[in-house]
Amino acid sequence: FTPSQTSVAGLFEDARRYAGRVAAKRGMDVSLIYEPTDAGANVDAGLVAYLFEALIDAALKVEKPGTLLLRATAAADTVKIELIDNRRTLSSDEVAELFTPSRYNIGQRNELIGMEYLIAKEIVRMHEDYTSLHGSRMEARADVDGVVILFTLPK
Repeated sequence: FTPSQTSVAGLFEDARRYAGRVAAKRGMDVSLIYEPTDAGANVDAGLVAYLFEALIDAALKVEKPGTLLLRATAAADTVKIELIDNRRTLSSDEVAELFTPSRYNIGQRNELIGMEYLIAKEIVRMHEDYTSLHGSRMEARADVDGVVILFTLPK
């Protein structure tokens, strides 16, 4: 775990390229765009890149065309990141269980599936533990715009 000051726009650009590669490989008409930001975060860039990859992999399990949107909002000690996916909706049960092991993580042959959100939450927790900046969070909500995954990273 080696955190350093990292450009959120750079992380977003890496996520955009990753989403483009994976969508093209799967023959999907899905793109990722992001709002411009000058925010910085004190993070392990490799782990946060993996966090974005996990969230994108989970989003691309929905085989519908459309656009994913990344947005960052700086606060006092954190940067709030939102990933908005207007291609799908989640039930209130699915939202409630998205970041905890549940029946949604057991496949037809009793194998673990859909662990991307649990991995992403653990990466956010690791940053919280490292900085002792309590109050970091990762959550999901069903929104009029679709599904919003929100998490915070330390500044």
